[in-house]
Amino acid sequence: MGVSSMTTEDDIMATLNNQWYNAVVMGLNLDPAQFQLAQGAVSLGYNNEEIWEFFDAIPPESTSNFWGISKHNNLSAGYGSVINNLVTQDSGDFRKKLGNNYNDWLKYKVTNDAWKDITADEINKDPVEALKKVFRNWAVRHLDSDTTKAALTYMDQVDIVSVAVGKWVAAKGNYAYTAGVTQLKDKVEEGQKKTFVLDSNQTNTDTSKSWAKGNLIGVVSFFIGDANAKWDNFIQTIKTKGVNMQVTFKKVATLEGGPYCLQTNLNPDLNDYMPWWDSAVIQAAKADKSNNMWKHESPTWEDAFGETGFFLRAVDALIVVDGIDTVMTVKATVDTDKRKAFEDSVSAGYWPFLEGEVKGGWKHDVKYSDSGTVTITSSCPEGNPNVIGVLVSSI
Repeated sequence: MGVSSMTTEDDIMATLNNQWYNAVVMGLNLDPAQFQLAQGAVSLGYNNEEIWEFFDAIPPESTSNFWGISKHNNLSAGYGSVINNLVTQDSGDFRKKLGNNYNDWLKYKVTNDAWKDITADEINKDPVEALKKVFRNWAVRHLDSDTTKAALTYMDQVDIVSVAVGKWVAAKGNYAYTAGVTQLKDKVEEGQKKTFVLDSNQTNTDTSKSWAKGNLIGVVSFFIGDANAKWDNFIQTIKTKGVNMQVTFKKVATLEGGPYCLQTNLNPDLNDYMPWWDSAVIQAAKADKSNNMWKHESPTWEDAFGETGFFLRAVDALIVVDGIDTVMTVKATVDTDKRKAFEDSVSAGYWPFLEGEVKGGWKHDVKYSDSGTVTITSSCPEGNPNVIGVLVSSI
């Protein structure tokens, strides 16, 4: 299963997490070859920047993931590291013509100042001509007119590395993605209702056929914080007698997106942003490990694309749910004098969504039966979209 050194509770929760993964995959008709489950409830909101943070996070190789965005490698930063460490793909004549000025040019063209007068329209209409404009501005201060003229001729030999670096720098740190607020609202509005059941005595525990081959990084506790120690017997009962959870997602939507690569006037969320991604240069960099493509410094091809590289995967889509109802039943008893404390622990947040009351509109209710069952009912109203997981692809 890919999880080692577990305590008893870790073992119980890892098994439950695998069953939750499989229940969501089956209930939402998802493909385990791509799906990664979000640990807990991950509120999305209706904000472009928050949405783009999900797409900018590189998922680890795990069936589920804590989507605390700051903990992830960033796609935009990784992309910048890669393309800025590639060798320019020209004939060499341009480099020879500039002579001792060549390194100064390389340093200048990746600065924000170099691209401050270049518009998005210029870059999209003709990226090579936009790069030549940047070069002319630099050459006025560093080269004679004959050298400048000859160098501009050589620049007509399309160099995908220089063009890609130019686009990335021109974005000035504002790395947009093609899925935003407008698409989210449309997709959620069209979302379909889904209902399914997790039965720990029947739901499959095997996730080895998932894209992550069953690897699981990190195991959440059943309750938030130190409440787990109080209710160890309750958690052990889940293992021995099982848990049944009926789940209803009122609206389920798939929000597809990716790095902004081509100028468009059809998406209002992108009006104030410039394209920054170039798939061609990444494919070229991935295909060639040699120093014809890569500079003699870090990051290397192995750093980026090796077995444990930082640039292996990307988020293709967010699986969004809006409106959540769950009914969890456990064959367990809670002593009368401990019920208030138990209910407080539930109110603070419990598995699988781990959200406390009030936050995101969540409400929890606990009932006890004379026959020895505990039923926990929870709900999160529509208007509070949550990311239940993402679809992952290889770069």
